[in-house]
Amino acid sequence: MPNKKYILNLTDAEREALTNLVSSGQNKARRISRVGPMLLADRGYTDAQILP
Repeated sequence: MPNKKYILNLTDAEREALTNLVSSGQNKARRISRVGPMLLADRGYTDAQILP
């Protein structure tokens, strides 16, 4: 199993807030592009799966 450089454990409230931020489409693209990898890391994806 590949090592993870960053381990992220979000609370339910944090996860919901970030998901709403991405799905609303009301925020700057830069902010949305930074939130996506955070949500993937929280789901257990490895760094190689998240980063291109």
